[in-house]
Formats: sequence, C-alpha cells, structure tokens
Amino acid sequence: MESYHRLMGWQRAHALVLAVYEATSIFPTSERSGVTAQLRRAVVSVPVNLAEGVGRTGSRELHRFVTIGLGSLSEVRYLVELSTDLGYLTDRDHGHLQDLIAEVGRLLGGLRRSLE
Repeated sequence: MESYHRLMGWQRAHALVLAVYEATSIFPTSERSGVTAQLRRAVVSVPVNLAEGVGRTGSRELHRFVTIGLGSLSEVRYLVELSTDLGYLTDRDHGHLQDLIAEVGRLLGGLRRSLE
C-alpha cells in the first residue's frame, strides 16, 4: 500500500481520535491522568497501528497491526461506556462516539478479512 492516508479505516479512525479529544476536553481535571489519558491513548493507538502496519512489509504484518488496532478499539468502546456512566459524556456525545466506533470496527474488520 502506498499510504495509510488512503485507507478509509484510517481516515475514520482519525476522525474518531479528533472526536474523543474534543469530548474529553471537558472531563474533570482530576481525570487527566486517569480515564482521560487512558481513553486518549487507546483511541490514538487505532490509527497509529494502521499507519505502522502499512509501513511494514507484506499483508501478513498489516493483518497483525489491524488486529491490534481492533483490540484498542474495544478498549475505547469500554472507556466511552465508563465515561458515560461516570457522567463525563452526554448521551449525545456517547451516541456519536459509539457510531464512530462501530463504523471504524466495520471498516477494520473488513480490511482484516481481506488480508486473510
């Protein structure tokens, strides 16, 4: 592959990162090193793993990094649920993030299947 930028999964994962950063900007200051940091690290891991996988040689390695990205996406899904339960996210933000998470999951799942 030429560039990770061309992957629709990467593009939507990047949009998810931006949405999470915006949503977490209003989280309590006391959560900066807690849920906020963990959620941001997990969400950034998704497009980072895609970029790294594209930069490696061969589809086998890309498959591995897509799988790692899907694992990080599961972590994001849980942390968004937790943040909502703690009252840090509105129902609207929760719904928007869950929609993005589902979309990224479908795209990455399809990419992973195409590499098998």
